[in-house]
Amino acid sequence: MNIDNSFILRFFDDDRSINPESFSGKELGELIISFHEGLKELIDVRYPEIDSNEIKISLVGIEDKSESLLWKSSGEPQVISALNELGVAISKRTYTDLPHNTYKSVKNIFSITKKKKCNAELVERNNRLFIVRPDDTLIKQENVLIKSDMLIYGVLNKIGGDKNRAWVELYDGSRISFPISDLQLVQLRNKVKEPISLKGKATWSASSKHVIYFKINEVIEYNPESVYEGFQEIKKVTTGWDDLNNNADIINFLKGNA
Repeated sequence: MNIDNSFILRFFDDDRSINPESFSGKELGELIISFHEGLKELIDVRYPEIDSNEIKISLVGIEDKSESLLWKSSGEPQVISALNELGVAISKRTYTDLPHNTYKSVKNIFSITKKKKCNAELVERNNRLFIVRPDDTLIKQENVLIKSDMLIYGVLNKIGGDKNRAWVELYDGSRISFPISDLQLVQLRNKVKEPISLKGKATWSASSKHVIYFKINEVIEYNPESVYEGFQEIKKVTTGWDDLNNNADIINFLKGNA
């Protein structure tokens, strides 16, 4: 086995009372499914350049000295990137920004550590990516998420999939994926890798201000170059715009590069 493609999700305590017999078959099965689905969804949403269905993430061993689940991937770098993002999210308590199934897997890990009075850690290449302790309090996603009508702007990275979906990188650097209709698929077909504007219902985090989920209602005609050119025309006939050319953030936003 190539150790570079393996990682361990481990549950343990100081007196070594946690072992495979500490978990029922149902508990273990639900844990394995939850973690696998959460990791696959994180890869799917954040890395549209690769088909997540082609990535294999397999459970290859259970160690007897604790409840240590040894996993192996098919070696894609996106798996390691997703593991690191998961580790950062749990360590920095930003996991409420994670996709639905990924957050559910985090919630399940917190629940097990509290129920079993044990610790949980994720280790990749001898590097601990996160640790959860039984007294750690889970931030409930529903407590920080807000729903509102919203216009979103970003770059359309990909459309398609087994079911019609769109993958968009927003101008704040975050990435989201959401279902689209057959009509919206046609409307977006020629906009892949281009700036877009979409109107719909957004679910966003009150703490990070990132959009977590999105339900599209309408594709808005959007040409960032024309917006920028319009501001240039306004500048010609007004005063007080001398600093505009020196503000790279404004220029990039208007051009759709923010």
